[in-house]
Amino acid sequence: MSRLPSLLLAVSLVFVATLASATQYRRPFDAAINLGYGYDHNGTAAGCLDHGCGSKCYNGHKGNDYPLPYGTNVVAAAKGTVEVVSQGCADVGSLTNTCGGGFGNYVRIAHADGKRSYYAHLKNGSAKVSVGQSVSCGQVIGQSASSGRSSGYHLHFESRVSNVSRDPYSGSCGHSSSHWVSQGSYGTRPGVECETTCACTAGQTQTENCGNCGKRSRTCGSNCQWGSWSNCSGQGECAAGAKQSEACGDCGTRTRTCSSSCKWGAFAACDGPDPEGGKQSCATGLLGVCAEGRMRCEAGTLACRALKEPIPETCSGVDDDCDGEIDEGMPQTLGAPPPEWAAELVDLIHPDTLSSGALGKVTIDFRNVGQSPWKVGEPQLTSLDAHEGKTLELVVPDTWAGVVASPDSETPVGAVARFEFSVQATAGLGEMSHTFRLRTLDGTPLACPSPQATVTVRGSGGSALGGGGADAGIDGPKSSSTTLEPLDEGCACRAAGWAPGPGSAHWGWLLLLALPVVRRASRPLL
Repeated sequence: MSRLPSLLLAVSLVFVATLASATQYRRPFDAAINLGYGYDHNGTAAGCLDHGCGSKCYNGHKGNDYPLPYGTNVVAAAKGTVEVVSQGCADVGSLTNTCGGGFGNYVRIAHADGKRSYYAHLKNGSAKVSVGQSVSCGQVIGQSASSGRSSGYHLHFESRVSNVSRDPYSGSCGHSSSHWVSQGSYGTRPGVECETTCACTAGQTQTENCGNCGKRSRTCGSNCQWGSWSNCSGQGECAAGAKQSEACGDCGTRTRTCSSSCKWGAFAACDGPDPEGGKQSCATGLLGVCAEGRMRCEAGTLACRALKEPIPETCSGVDDDCDGEIDEGMPQTLGAPPPEWAAELVDLIHPDTLSSGALGKVTIDFRNVGQSPWKVGEPQLTSLDAHEGKTLELVVPDTWAGVVASPDSETPVGAVARFEFSVQATAGLGEMSHTFRLRTLDGTPLACPSPQATVTVRGSGGSALGGGGADAGIDGPKSSSTTLEPLDEGCACRAAGWAPGPGSAHWGWLLLLALPVVRRASRPLL
């Protein structure tokens, strides 16, 4: 146990010695001025002894004096932290002057290994640093003068270890190791090189990324410092993640992205915004609702696109299929909304047969499926065949200006209007037909969905009394009932100029056989 204090002391001495040898100094000024007076290694004995066993010293001197002219820049001998900045002493002192503890104006710097360096007898107010400031090796900290205990202009530089002055020079009468980076020959001045710290191991190589996926390297030299980086090699054509855009077509832009291997990928499809935010009007060259369009940018190309695409024609008063015709072909599907005028065939009742010259009553019901109600007298039922100049065998004897019939009351939207009139056969045998069409008062034909009906009868080949037949509804099968249609409030026999006499019961059966048969259409006849 008694050996432990001795061991600890030995370790401490080694540690202090290690610290003492860590920081090395450069010359604390840049001027080419040699050492004036050095450190006295003679202790308390009379006379002095410098590090080289010479007399470049004076008795009891604990530093090194360099005869710098007044105002010469003084620099930090090594990097460290400023601990003391003492100013306020006159630039010129004397050997008995105690200002600044004899140092006059001075700066003290603490170094990382525990050493402290003193820069004394400086010019008042010349300090370029402040307490707590980190300084680098060679940084200007003040200017020389002769403040404090001094008999002439010079810099007193002193190094202390554990607050004990220590001569940085090595020599026969001094220390075995120097604290200068470059001490110089005896009696001259130290070099201006700052201490260096090994940054690497000699021969070590370091590589890093550079540029676009490239590599560069450097090697540690024999001075334990890194050499210069080599040129960047193996670079790609772009930086990973970078994007590149270019114009394409009339209005488009296409973009590509740089891959992780620093190579450009393929360009994306050409695309771009529509002109004026899609509101620029244009003419498509089409007809109907397809005529109006908007300019679009499609795959980088400008094109005029219709606001509405062609669709199968509906009963709408609009040219849905864009072929220039409105509601052509009598489309059965009502549009939304429907046209102003539109009619749907609901019921058609007419004779099945008529003899030559005989009259038969026709009843046609149309539903108003347009947007406007029908007023009294509109629409008008007209002869389509007569309008088209066809030869008629089944005629309407009572017409006025081509109008066959018209409603005698207003027909609201959704209601049914009835049209009644008579037809007359002009041929004896064969089938006779007549097509009728609804028109507005100005003669415009209604277009859809079923504004017309065709009456077809067969000639009986007999007298005007006609024969019997069946009656069928528009929404169901034909009825087997027989209906006698009176004409002009009389019977068909009066129309033939015949009246039954006494004892002519058999003529009643003949009359029934001769009367025209009324037929109700099972569907619209267009």
